Amino acid sequence: MAPIRITLKEKDLAGIKQLMKKGDVNVRIIKRAQILKFRHHGLGTDEIVELLDVDPKLISITLNNYLEFGLKVTIEDAPRTGRPIHFDARDRSNIVALVCSEPPEGFARWTVSFRKLGLKKIFLSASVKDWPQNSMEAIFRGRPSPTLGAHAMTKGIFEG
Repeated sequence: MAPIRITLKEKDLAGIKQLMKKGDVNVRIIKRAQILKFRHHGLGTDEIVELLDVDPKLISITLNNYLEFGLKVTIEDAPRTGRPIHFDARDRSNIVALVCSEPPEGFARWTVSFRKLGLKKIFLSASVKDWPQNSMEAIFRGRPSPTLGAHAMTKGIFEG
């Protein structure tokens, strides 16, 4: 397959030069911009791979995207949806109320383990050992009474 040839427009070349002067640009964006700049200056795929330490597939994807969509779409990262949030405003306020309250007696601050234990008792959820370490999703199977205030919610959590 013949190498993809591109000639950057003057405004695109100026945009890449301006981007390179910024100090807080994501490395992926910089590499895509450099791929375009290097190919514009006549470097081949093997040379670009060697200089930037990138996969050759990234070079062809970047060049094809530039030809099809232009500079902005090519070098910028597309928005990522991420995992959807499963908490409503009341859930968030309950978590904030818990972690902003006094920690358990004998402790200076809330730890992740204590937060899980406290939230378990508040929300009457599954066993603490079943909860994912970095996820609060399992916490919200049950809900506390909306009349509970921050102090009332945490009072007595570690008793009994």
